[in-house]
Amino acid sequence: AGPLMGAVAGWVPRHLRLLGERYAVAAAKDLLRALGGGLWHLALLPQQALLALDAVLRTLHRLLVSRRHLLEWTTAEAAQAGLGTGLPATLWRHRAAPLTALILAGGLWLLTPAPGALALAVLALWALAPLLVWSCNRPWSRRRPTLAAADRDLLEGVARDTWRLFERCVDTDNHHLPPDNLQTSPYEMVAHRTSPTNIGLYLLSTACARQFGWIGTQDLLTRLEATLATLLQMERHRGHFLNWYDTRTLQTLAPRYVSTVDSGNLCAHLLAVAQACTELACDPHAALASAGALRLSRQRLQPRLGLLQTLLHRPLAQTAIGRLLETAAPEPCEAVACAAFLALVQEARHELGGLTQARNPAIVSHVTTPQDELVWLLTDHLATLHSA
Repeated sequence: AGPLMGAVAGWVPRHLRLLGERYAVAAAKDLLRALGGGLWHLALLPQQALLALDAVLRTLHRLLVSRRHLLEWTTAEAAQAGLGTGLPATLWRHRAAPLTALILAGGLWLLTPAPGALALAVLALWALAPLLVWSCNRPWSRRRPTLAAADRDLLEGVARDTWRLFERCVDTDNHHLPPDNLQTSPYEMVAHRTSPTNIGLYLLSTACARQFGWIGTQDLLTRLEATLATLLQMERHRGHFLNWYDTRTLQTLAPRYVSTVDSGNLCAHLLAVAQACTELACDPHAALASAGALRLSRQRLQPRLGLLQTLLHRPLAQTAIGRLLETAAPEPCEAVACAAFLALVQEARHELGGLTQARNPAIVSHVTTPQDELVWLLTDHLATLHSA
């Protein structure tokens, strides 16, 4: 009754401005979910009652009579492994519910010549409970929704912009540890502190950066080894990292305590990173991810090429950046071509340095301009080329 009353109360909005089609659909879903949950509990009521009665009688017998099997129990994993999900197994496991419904129906028919429709409906629901359980346990063949190409490119662009934070802020001065945050307004300031959650998230993000092709395998190993070497130098309590460290001095910050949440997060992230490295070991030099990253990078730069040509004051074909955008990376075995390509990358970096806007130090907050976005995307593109 509680969930149903809550769902009905959900039809009354706190503010009139919330009324609309979206609100009505959400409220209707909550109401249908509450009704379905109520019917489900009603259908399994005899089964649950018989299980509870069996548990009570067994406990009383063992405590007062036999004094045996007082510590007998079965783990949830073992109980789940022994359950069959087929129709015969389900009917046998839930046989008590339809038998109880038949006995009650017979008694009701003898005591009441004309049983009510509600009573018959409840008895029918109890009799059909095994079929209901079996149907709900069957795997549903649901078609996986496909993400549109434009939406996928947008999400990958957001992910690449997020990785830029680690590229910028994780460095030698901070012992290859990620900052807790980067303040951008009213002025930029890096929080030189970190936690086990931040460290684990950075390590996992590094593995993801390799999967997306933003960095190469060598860059991945360099980053992981540098951060893991720093972790060996940090103070711990009985193997657990404390919750806050200064990234520049590696000293713990007050108050000193161990967070089970952060330790668990770091543990989960390390397990995921280990699995990613195991998979990468099967094909450490796969170039498909890097090719996809460069394709998406060129796609994001395409609408800004006109601005780039204006800022360089000459046709793109005559610039190192323009030639680099049209040149495919050579194979690693081609030494001469690789040397020429790296020289072109260095020349493009020099051109990119001239595009950076000079900032007035007296102004603490700057509005992001299209030129800023262009420089960021070009920096990302060159970094991917250099790392791949």
